[in-house]
Amino acid sequence: MTPQQPPDEITLAVVAARLDDLREDVKGVRSDLAIHRAELVGRGEWLQRNQAVDDRFQAQGREIGQLRTDLNTKTTVLDGEIKAVDTKADQRRAPWWAVASLVVATVMAALYIIPLIAT
Repeated sequence: MTPQQPPDEITLAVVAARLDDLREDVKGVRSDLAIHRAELVGRGEWLQRNQAVDDRFQAQGREIGQLRTDLNTKTTVLDGEIKAVDTKADQRRAPWWAVASLVVATVMAALYIIPLIAT
């Protein structure tokens, strides 16, 4: 038995149906490609965006560096002022031995004067 050849009309209908399916697939691929292309950015624009981001990072780095420098400068100035105030306070404050000698002198004077008053 030899296989029967389908009539030309059936073969033509199958080919037409497969071509329609192929056209739908091609339309789907084209729409997917159009959607994908809409999300893409040109190389020039991409480079420009990257340069803008790099510039912002560099500007922020410079700003942070400047703030650190200012902070260190102000801290150094304040440390100097605190040391100056401490030095002035130390100069005004009497040393412990001066206070002790005053107390001893007062006690000795009292011991000398009290017997003179009593007699």
